Amino acid sequence: MHGVINILTAPPSLERDHKISFEYGAYGFKRAKYHYRNKSKSSGISLNANASTDEGYQADSGYDQQKITLRWENFGQAWSTRFATELSNLNQETAGYIRGFESYKKDKLRRINPNPEAYRDSWSARAYARLDRKLSDKSNFIFTPYVRSTNMQFLQHYLPWQPMEKNQQRSLGFRSSIKNKTEKYQWIAGIDWEKTKGSLIEFQELPFSQNQPLGKHYDYTVSSNTQAVFGHSTLKLTNYLALDAGARFESTKYDYDNRLSDGSACSIEASNCRFSRPTDQVDRFSDLSLNFAATFRLNSKQIFYLRTARGFRAPQTTELYRLQSGQVDAFIDSENIASIELGWRARNLGGVSFDAVLFKMNKDDVVFQDTNRFNIFGAKTSHYGLEASISASFENGLYFSSAITVAKHRYDGSIELFGAKKNIDGNDIDTSPRFFGSMQIGWNSFTDKGLSLLEGEVISLDKYYLDPDNLHRYQGHTLVNINNKWNIGANLSLWLRVKNLLDKNYAERADFGFGQYRYFVGRNRSAHIELIYDL
Repeated sequence: MHGVINILTAPPSLERDHKISFEYGAYGFKRAKYHYRNKSKSSGISLNANASTDEGYQADSGYDQQKITLRWENFGQAWSTRFATELSNLNQETAGYIRGFESYKKDKLRRINPNPEAYRDSWSARAYARLDRKLSDKSNFIFTPYVRSTNMQFLQHYLPWQPMEKNQQRSLGFRSSIKNKTEKYQWIAGIDWEKTKGSLIEFQELPFSQNQPLGKHYDYTVSSNTQAVFGHSTLKLTNYLALDAGARFESTKYDYDNRLSDGSACSIEASNCRFSRPTDQVDRFSDLSLNFAATFRLNSKQIFYLRTARGFRAPQTTELYRLQSGQVDAFIDSENIASIELGWRARNLGGVSFDAVLFKMNKDDVVFQDTNRFNIFGAKTSHYGLEASISASFENGLYFSSAITVAKHRYDGSIELFGAKKNIDGNDIDTSPRFFGSMQIGWNSFTDKGLSLLEGEVISLDKYYLDPDNLHRYQGHTLVNINNKWNIGANLSLWLRVKNLLDKNYAERADFGFGQYRYFVGRNRSAHIELIYDL
């Protein structure tokens, strides 16, 4: 709801791009990659594959991972077709939290793994086809069917009773739209549809207490069906001013089937059973999102814009059906967010480009888990701040780039939070730093052997609270990395990457749960060397 990360498969390239690489790094890291891209007048292909292994920084925390991505395109006069698929597999020995105040600073604790039994095994497959039909010089029709499949099994080592979870989902759907574009007006309208079948099992192997008994806590399936209609239009009023407006209506249906007994998962002797299973039921959610924007083009290189929007997120199945502590129904609705943004964007002003946006957001009916893994429903939060990025490049090969976020994320209103010691209205949302950002300064040069590069990077994360009461805090950290590339032959290049150059002791993640400070440890200084050969 706060934004979307759009990850795209690499498209075919006009020039043949064919590489293999081998990488070796600290703590037993090894990776091999294969990359091929090419394109003709009528078709193109992109193939990427990699396999990696890592022995892990902490004891018993390594992994093996394999990925392959294929994208094929065909360009016709009436139809253009794209097909893409991705397969991935992960077998991970997971490192658990280390416990105790600032334990991540202690060399004797940093590399231990309190949960050597923890693991995660995950497999996924995705595929889609994009069919683009030209209807006229001004319009076209796009139809994109897709399928997805995932399987995951892991130990919930972050819970003291350590249950195992196994989940899977299979989905089939499509996106369809018609686009029309003229000199002053353009619009898009379409229909989305998706059918999904998912399941979840949670099983505890060892006894812990009467409130967290051994055996199955949950075992259910959910069939979901989602349909949506949407439209968006842009009107160019003048050469300098344009208006945008859009809407999306979405309907989601969940058909839940409990494969265990209804109600408590504990015996009658339990005083406060952690797990509750609702009866079979059907839930429906219908939501409308809207957006409106005005864009003012100052000149060919600069624009100002004002955007307001209303978004939503339907509840997740785990929020609805993985109930806790005597709940018989979740009684939750879709989360809603209202936002306004004011932005300024410039490109190539004397070699400098930047984006800056001020934002304000308010959320209602928020669903989240607190640090003790209890579900919280119906909360309100507010968010406001500044996001900015800047980049500059110069004729002598020097370049600079930076991106920052300065924001405050707060609980808003009275929230019934289990274990909270006071009213948390106005408190910072835990694990939400008020500042984070990065900066890169580098130099590159072109020779007859290709591009060489020297780059330094600084990443900074501000302090943040670890609990809703704002009584416990992580102090934040600043890291320095370097990236160097040398061309050592016509077809051969060498990368050297050094992470955490100053050997800073830091935490990748910190929280305070079940009465303890807990940290995922960040790695000490480590170097990676990669050899890339152009075939």
